[in-house]
Amino acid sequence: MRFFPERVTQYSVWALWTLLVFGSVLWLLVGSVAYWVRNGWLPADSAGWAQAIGAFVAIVVAIALPYFQSRQQQFQRNESEKRNRLEGINATYALMIHMQGLYDRLGKYSNPIFTTNGAYFLKREGDSLLHELTQAAAMLREIPVVAISNQMVYFIIGLREIANYAEFVSDVMEKPSLESLQVIKIRNKILANIDLIKVWLADLDDLEEELISSRL
Repeated sequence: MRFFPERVTQYSVWALWTLLVFGSVLWLLVGSVAYWVRNGWLPADSAGWAQAIGAFVAIVVAIALPYFQSRQQQFQRNESEKRNRLEGINATYALMIHMQGLYDRLGKYSNPIFTTNGAYFLKREGDSLLHELTQAAAMLREIPVVAISNQMVYFIIGLREIANYAEFVSDVMEKPSLESLQVIKIRNKILANIDLIKVWLADLDDLEEELISSRL
């Protein structure tokens, strides 16, 4: 991750220490001025001015400290929200990459063979792709559309649709013979879905870059 919430805590601690040290130094100065006035080293009204300045600074600190703490809490909430959204993007990206890998294999698998009696897809012995497509579709159906984040609903629904289509294709490919037009339509749809996944991956990259560079 590119965000480190622990830094926020460090900044807060340093700010509090700065306020405490500054306040201690100020009241030490006020006490010193009073001592110097009592010993005749400063004019008599210097103590009054020092006390007035000290009281004013104390009021400023009393107002600034809650405000600063509130700002830090808001900053922490924003960072937490940004981190959660990044995690949602990363999770969706991982699902997308997995589906892209399956579809790339499906694209190679779906090269049709045409005959005088129709067409068929070449079966590959020992290849688990069709089983994996069925598993991927089932997995995506089990994921609630808002489980990752509301922002990822569009991508999750899209992934479900192309996974369901891949599951349908896996059933069709088991048939011994198909109409040539049907095979061509399936092949074109597979290639279109491969391109669509690439577009979604680019969109997720843009969302991540936009989120990283933004200030909530």
